Amino acid sequence: MCRLLVWLALLSFTVSCSSSDDVVYIFTGKTWKLTFIANEGSTQQVDYWGNQSWDNSMNLLKQPDNFTITFTGAEMPDESTQGTFKARGAASTPEGKWTVAAGSRNLTMSSSTGTAETDVLAKAFVNALQHTVYYSGDSNNLYIYFKEGQWTRYLALYPVK
Repeated sequence: MCRLLVWLALLSFTVSCSSSDDVVYIFTGKTWKLTFIANEGSTQQVDYWGNQSWDNSMNLLKQPDNFTITFTGAEMPDESTQGTFKARGAASTPEGKWTVAAGSRNLTMSSSTGTAETDVLAKAFVNALQHTVYYSGDSNNLYIYFKEGQWTRYLALYPVK
């Protein structure tokens, strides 16, 4: 009987949490780092390189501060969650505002691009921040989906701080 009461108490706690609280927990208080960019429904890195060498991009990706996003924010009175973000590609530092509407995973990010990127992966990363549509994930893995031409792609990110 005691186990049943504990289980019911835990269940009621998880049911009572709002999705906005989860959004704040997922996005804020950490820095997210890019792992790869893939097409929706795939886990294969998109080939942005064609005949070019991808070594330069991978060396830039290995740098701890490159390809990162840090979010700040809070739940608002209209039950949306919003705030600001600072990102770092390889040569640029886009920053701006982000919003997730209450009860949805629709993500809007507006940003400045800073200096122009010359690396192909960095260009794709910065482009993604300007064309976001929604997110999925949790506090251990964040997937930011974006439109790129006819494709819906995503940034696969993990927390580093």
